[in-house]
Parts: sequence; structure tokens; C-alpha cells
Amino acid sequence: MSISQPSYSLNELLSFWETTVLNVERGYDLCIYEYLNDVSVRAVIGRRILSEPQSKRFAERLSSADKRFIAATERAQGIGVLRDLVGPEHKWLARIPKVLLPDLAEDIAAEQKG
Repeated sequence: MSISQPSYSLNELLSFWETTVLNVERGYDLCIYEYLNDVSVRAVIGRRILSEPQSKRFAERLSSADKRFIAATERAQGIGVLRDLVGPEHKWLARIPKVLLPDLAEDIAAEQKG
């Protein structure tokens, strides 16, 4: 999903976030750059919720997905690609899954060494 396109509705973005959270809970199986791309949709949702009046109806779904994401992840430590991400819009990107499958685990290990 190219989240920079404004053609996605808030409902579609939220569905994508919920799917991402489910994948994180089960064990994310793609590389770190795919992970960051998928998780970055949460910042887009945050911006859209502030600008769209009908967005309040999505608050419960978003809160539920956010809580599940926090429970399924931990704060990233020493990961080079994440070091420069600061600010509240990046707080979602500063977390990594607790369940690491091979591709993401290898990428994270390589980032921690380098």
C-alpha cells in the first residue's frame, strides 16, 4: 500500500493498520523496510484523524489496534535505521515485534551490529 496517496479512505487505512497489527502479533515475516513502511501508516492515520470530522467513529477501532500493537511490540534499542526517528509521529516506528521471524530478526541483528 502506498500510503502517501490521498485516495485511501480513513476506513481503508485503519483496516490496513489492523492487518499490520495482526501480522505483528503473529510474527512479522518481511524485512525491516517493509515493516517500517507498514507501521508508518499509523502516523498517516493520526494526521487524517485530526483533519477529518467524521473520524471520531473510528476512535474505538484505532484504540483497540494501538493497544494490541503496544502489547505485541517492545521499544527498539540500538537499531541504526530507527535512531534518527524522533517526535510523536514516529513513536510507532520506534517499536519492534516481540515475535521476530527470520527476515526481520536478521535485519534487526544487522542494524544493531552496524
